Amino acid sequence: MNVKKTHGCHPIGNLAYNDYQCQVEYNGVKLSQVLWDPYYPVFEITTDVPPGGHEGTAYAEALGHFSLSIAGDSMKFINNPIFVNGHHCDKRGNSEVNPFKKSFLYDEKNRPANGSVAEYWISIYWNCNVEDIKSIECCHKDVYYTNTINYG
Repeated sequence: MNVKKTHGCHPIGNLAYNDYQCQVEYNGVKLSQVLWDPYYPVFEITTDVPPGGHEGTAYAEALGHFSLSIAGDSMKFINNPIFVNGHHCDKRGNSEVNPFKKSFLYDEKNRPANGSVAEYWISIYWNCNVEDIKSIECCHKDVYYTNTINYG
C-alpha cells in the first residue's frame, strides 16, 4: 500500500502478520472503544496495541483510512495515514500512551440518533522503522469495529 507524502515522509503499512516484528501484537490490535459526546459534535476513538515485539512495548504510531457508516450514510475522517502519539517521520513520541485516544469533530447536522448502530473501519500502524525517513515502514492492521451509539 502506498500513500501520498505528508510533510516529507509518510507511514507505509507494508508489514503485516507474516512479518516477524508484527506477529506478537497483530491479533490483539483493535479499536477498543468509541464514545460519542452528548453535547458537542465530537466522538473519541480508543486504539489498543498489545505489548510485545522486540522491545516489549508497542504503541499506535499512525492511523489511516478511517471511516464510519451509520444507517448507510458514510463519513470519512482520515484518508492517507497520519502520525499520532507524538510520532513524526524519524521522531518518536516522548510520551507515548497505549491505549491511544483521538477525538474527531463532525458536522452537527450529521449527528446520529441515539441507539444507532455504527460501523467503523480504520488502519492502525505500529512498530514503525524510522531508518528511512521518506517512507516509514510500519506493521499495520485494517480493523473493523461496530457499536451502538449511546449518548448516556
